[in-house]
Amino acid sequence: MLEGGTLSSDEFAKFAEKVVLFLHVTTHVDADPDQELFEEKGGDGFPYMVYMDAGGNVVSKMDRPYTVEAFEGALGKAATYLEMVKKAEGGDKAAGLEVLISQLENGALKADEAKKKLAGLPKPSAEQEPRLNGALANAEVKQVMEDQEAATAKKFIEMLKAKRTPSDKEVAQGFYMAIMNYAEKQKDTVSFEAALGELEKMFADNPNAKGFFDAKRKALDKMKEGGK
Repeated sequence: MLEGGTLSSDEFAKFAEKVVLFLHVTTHVDADPDQELFEEKGGDGFPYMVYMDAGGNVVSKMDRPYTVEAFEGALGKAATYLEMVKKAEGGDKAAGLEVLISQLENGALKADEAKKKLAGLPKPSAEQEPRLNGALANAEVKQVMEDQEAATAKKFIEMLKAKRTPSDKEVAQGFYMAIMNYAEKQKDTVSFEAALGELEKMFADNPNAKGFFDAKRKALDKMKEGGK
């Protein structure tokens, strides 16, 4: 059952012929090699539905509410995007601009990279301009936030190395989690393991934290193995 209408089994089977269906359950599953997939593909809530190309790149995001019409509309956008990609690869600069805007809208392009590419593309149309401006602003805000998080984590790592760590348990929890989140992205096993060890000491008497620490220890082992 979907908001806005019911999709029968026959209708869904017919719809499924147009795509390759893929379901990712975002939870800790030891055998799952794609634990970070939800974040990597721009997940912003559950459920999160997108169309991806053969390379796993998001080419169209489905608007909420998830109605039958939303499924078909997003599929149409995906098809149009792929057509534009072919034209752009053939040297069509107008198509190249549309591809760039779509990539920004889907979170597949950073602001700095987009600005460089815009220098060689035509001026956006009246219809494209607000889309470009909004999507570019989204990318800029996201980049600023990521840069701030990185700068904060780097500062915390320096403090940890200098053994200047917070004594308040709640503050310390945020301190170590910020380090771990950044260190995992950077494959910095030393900082990750140091912060994890301190957290384990803090919550050694909390049986509910065991699952979290087991998962993080496995993530650390994977990092040490080079992601294999």
